[in-house]
Formats: sequence, structure tokens, C-alpha cells
Amino acid sequence: MPAIPSLSLRRFCLTLFLASALSAAPPLRSGWVYVPGAQEMIGAGKWGCVSGLTASANSLTIQAGSGYNTITNTTGPLLQVTGDFSVLTTVSTSSSNSGSGVFLTLVGALNTGANWWEGLKRLDVGLAGNAIGVSYWTGGSGNGTGVTMPLPDGVSGTVDLEVARISNQIVVFAGGMQVGAFADPGLFAAGRVYFGFNVAPGNTLTVTSLAAAMPQGESNALSAPYLQTAARSGTGLRDAAAARGLLIGAAVDPSHFSDPGYAQALGREFNLVVAENAMKFAATEPAPHQFNFCAADQIVQYAQANGMQVRGHTLVWQQALPGWLTTGSYTPAQAADILKEHIEVVLGHYKGQLIDWDVVNEAIAYGAPYGAQPSYWLNQLGSGYVDLAFQWAHAADPNAKLFYNDTGGEGLGAKSEAVYNLVSGMVRRGVPVNGVGLQMHITASSPPAMADISTNIARYAALGLEVHITEMDVRVPVDSGGAATGANLSAQAAAYQNVLAACQANSNCTALLTWGVTDSYSWIPGNYPGFGAALLFDTKYNAKTAANSIKSQLGGQGNPPVIFTNGIVIHGGRSTVVSPGSLVDIYGSNLVGAQVTVNGKAAPAYYQSADLVVFQMPFETGTGSVLVQVKSAAGASLSNAITVEAAAPSILTYGDNWGVVQNQDFSVNSATNCAAAGSYLTAYLI
Repeated sequence: MPAIPSLSLRRFCLTLFLASALSAAPPLRSGWVYVPGAQEMIGAGKWGCVSGLTASANSLTIQAGSGYNTITNTTGPLLQVTGDFSVLTTVSTSSSNSGSGVFLTLVGALNTGANWWEGLKRLDVGLAGNAIGVSYWTGGSGNGTGVTMPLPDGVSGTVDLEVARISNQIVVFAGGMQVGAFADPGLFAAGRVYFGFNVAPGNTLTVTSLAAAMPQGESNALSAPYLQTAARSGTGLRDAAAARGLLIGAAVDPSHFSDPGYAQALGREFNLVVAENAMKFAATEPAPHQFNFCAADQIVQYAQANGMQVRGHTLVWQQALPGWLTTGSYTPAQAADILKEHIEVVLGHYKGQLIDWDVVNEAIAYGAPYGAQPSYWLNQLGSGYVDLAFQWAHAADPNAKLFYNDTGGEGLGAKSEAVYNLVSGMVRRGVPVNGVGLQMHITASSPPAMADISTNIARYAALGLEVHITEMDVRVPVDSGGAATGANLSAQAAAYQNVLAACQANSNCTALLTWGVTDSYSWIPGNYPGFGAALLFDTKYNAKTAANSIKSQLGGQGNPPVIFTNGIVIHGGRSTVVSPGSLVDIYGSNLVGAQVTVNGKAAPAYYQSADLVVFQMPFETGTGSVLVQVKSAAGASLSNAITVEAAAPSILTYGDNWGVVQNQDFSVNSATNCAAAGSYLTAYLI
């Protein structure tokens, strides 16, 4: 810990007592009581979810190497404070380098900027050699303000600390004797207190008690980020989805619950969650036969607090496996026993709490010829491991819906055929599979054809299987600051809306989930350099055009019209270049009774069905890019661009399409045989 200047001391309360017993919390001062639920915060604090320390039932051990080891528990319970409070702990250090310090850390506001200290309000109190060291940061600089206080005679090694805010003061006691005080600089003005510790290089800190107290009559409370209840407006995506009998969800990392914006947006907008990583093999079984559900339980508890459903992801995958398994010398029979036990324990832990599980994830290769994906399980158990996993999962929880989940097979094509063949084979063999997850990690510039997605979903319905869109994100090019162009965000919105429309067109498609909540925490930029902005909400939790397109698709009476990607072409052809007066086809969904507009002006329609409209491009339309939109009583589609070019007389060419123009006297129109004024022409398109 850096040298700390002395300050004038005023009244605040930090009490130090000689510890009477390692397992007993420091005694409460007269008139003070424990905050409900906070009398024993080593176990209740869920420190097993915090990296950088070792947690047991009765103690925490924090070691520092060549640098400081600073830990803030942003996932476990925190204090919600409105008045005076105190935090009590028993700490000890066995390090010969005790002069560098071991400290209790209390954080009133988390970092909000690129530098570690931006926005941070933090107080460190602890042992610094033969003194009590105090440092605090108020968010404007990385240089902390320090106070040095004397350590009473006889107090060393193991020390009881109590840090209390009383009015606007901080006071220090040791063995019942006042040691010093200084004015509180507003560290906890936000009403939150996160628990933590800070250990100087070369030191080891042992914590054997941790509790929180308050003056009798105060209303402070213990709360946890994962127990936050989001404010509901009634106009979120989840509200629109519920009205349509659809689940709309997002993948969750519980470490982000400490971000109030994240916790609020998640509960406000979604009615379904899935764990990004917290339920995978390595996370839930970090050592043989030793299971850790700490992080995963937080997701389930958050969902329960906010009236949300939970999907399980994933029991069997070739990635996210623990080193003890992949480097161990296990026989195939032993590997089978390990997998069977893992499935049984994990499903048993969550039995009755989740609506379904991705039992096997990505068993088909990522590239042609789309055979079995190489994996530890394939090597050990052969291709039959997929069937075995589903059979073991069904035996562990007969009521759980069991899904096969994969990527790249959302539309139609070789990968889609491979996934379909795998799953249909399982159905024929009587394997207990209930559904298929289509991941939908796509680009805005080349998404799968929406008609293909709908067809793919429909053929799983014919097998009696449910379908979820499980991991959708739509990546677009971004600049160095992570910003995308308006055109790319519009294309992204069209992709989201079209995927939802394809889902809604099939009654067996019951859920759509995005792989994340906000662009702030998306996996895309780290894996696809130059791309990002892939989710429905931006870094400030503002709804993007894509979120509004989803809401539009969900809202209204009936389903709004949808124009499929690249779904506007010249009549009878594939060209996206047309001319004034030519017939144009629109392919999409919910098109019956819809009005076509070109640059906001109505255009005549000659044919309409649920998935096709044929309209005439108005003769007065100028050349260049124009915007076509379809509107109905249920809402409007997104505007899609098409190119208009002037047609030459006589032989007409529109991309791959040809035509012949005939004058009223049946002669061929040409540059030297123009039509007479007031006559008519006939165009024959091929």
C-alpha cells in the first residue's frame, strides 16, 4: 500500500478489537443490531462465485502475488443503506511482509469508465505494518486519499475491524478506545455497499468473520444483484411476446447483475433467460464429483424474482470441458460414467425449475462435409454418445423438454440437412428428443433466406418437435468506436424481424432468444474484429431499430407484413433492378390486404396472397434507389430498397430479364420506329 498522509481526524466510526475467537464476529456496540440476514456473510455472501480467493464454510483466504489482489464481490449480496451502518470483520495475516497491508474494502459505486478509478467510490481499511491504514477513492483520480491511525498496543496479527458510517463521519476504535476519525466524502451516497478485500503484494489475508450492522431502528437491508426486481412498464418486448404466446429471451452472465442497467433491461424486456456459460460442464463440475452451481443458481433466482422462465445450456459439448477430464487417463467406460453422473446431478439439481435443456450442443461439424464434430465424447464413446446423453437426461428428469442445439443450419443447405438427418434419426430410434435449437448467429448482409428458415422449422413440426431460436445475434460492420451506420442497423432490424416472422409462421416455434442483452457485453467484437452492435440494445440500454422491429412484429392485431431479405424482384425474375411502369414481385409474409408504397406514395397492386404481392412501379418514379414498404391494419413492414433504372425502347433488359416492346400497329418499337403520339405500347417480358 502506498504511503498514506495523515489527515485531521473527526468523528466517523471504525472500531478495532482484539479477536477473542476466530469464528466469532466482533461484538456489536451498544444500540446496534445486525442487518437482517447479514450476521454471517462468509456463507451468505456466496464468495464461491468470486475469483481470486479460496472460500470455505468458515473462512476466506486471499493471496497476492507480485501485485495487489483487489476483490469486490459484485455478484453476492450487498447492503442497501439509507442511514448509518457498519461492517464488521475478523482478519489476520501470516505474511512477513505485513507492512504492505491487508484491508477490508467497501465500495459505494463501481467503476464506470475505461480507467479503473473512473466513477469508483471505495474505502480500504486494514493493517499496514504497525498502524491502521485507510485509503479512499472518490472517482476522479487514481490517487487515493490516505489516513494513518495508530494501532493500539497489544493488537496485532488477528484483528477485529468494524467500519461504520455515522452521520457524515468515520470514527476508529481499537479495544474500545477511539483511534481517529475523518469526514465521509460521500462514498456511499448511492445507497449501496459492496463487500471486498485488498491484499498487498506478497501477503495472505485470512477472513474468519464478516457481518453487517446498523443502529436499532434503521431500515438498511441486505440485497443481492441477482435478486433485483426490474421495473416493468407493460410495454417491453416480453409484454408484446406474451400477448402472442411467445417467449422472448436473452443469454445471461450473472457477473453483469451488478450493472443496474443490465438487471433492469433484462427483466423489463425478456421473459426467458439462458446461461451463457454458468451451466456448462467446466463451470458446474470444476473437479471430479465436485459440483458448483453458485453462478447458475443466481440466474435461476433472478428469473424467479422477475417472473421469467429458464432454459438449460448445455450438458454435452466439445468445448467448455474441465482440464481434469480432457487430460485425464479415463477409459471409455469411465468417461461414460462421468458423463452420466454429470447429467444426473445437474438435472437433479434443477429438476422442476427449468422449462427445457440443450442436452447436446453442436455435434455436427462446422464445415463441409458436415460429419460428426470431433470431440472428447466422440473419441471416447463413439457417435452413440448423442443418443446416450438424451436417454440419461430423460431418466434424470422425465418432465424436462430436451433439445438438440446447433449453429449454421438455420435455413436450408448442407449443414441444415445434416442436423435434420441427425434429429430425424433420433426420432425414428425412439430417442427422447423434444425440440431443436436454431442458434442464428448471422450477418445483416447475408442472413439465411426467411422462406428457408420457415421451411426448416416446418419440417421439424412434421417430426413432432418444438423449435427455439436459441442464440440470435446479427453482426454488422462497426467503426473503431463500435458504431454502425444507419443503413446497416436498418438491415439488421430487417433480419431480426424476418426471423421472428418465420418463427411466428410456424406454431411449433415457441421462443426466440438473443445471445446477450446489450452490445456492451456481446461476444461478437472479440471474435469477429471489425464487427459488433449485434444485439437489440446499445451500450446505454437504448432500444435499437432492431428492438423496435421485433416489437412491431409482435404488436398490433394480427401479424404485421414482412418483406423477406432480398424479397423484392422484377416480376417473374430474380433481378432487383426494375424500371418505371414494370411489374414487381414482393415475397414475404402476412401480405394479404396490404398496401404497397414507393417512397411513401401508394402503388397499384395487381395480385396479393399471404406470401406474394405483385405491384406496378409507378411511371413517375425517378431512377436510383427507392424505398418500398408494405402496410396493413396490423402494422407496417420495414422499408426495403430496390434500384430503378430507365428502360430503353425496343429490346429491354433488366438484369437477367428480357423484353420486346411492340407499337400499336404491331411493329417492333425501336429508336428509328417510335410510337405515334397518343398510341399505346405492348411489352412482352421473358
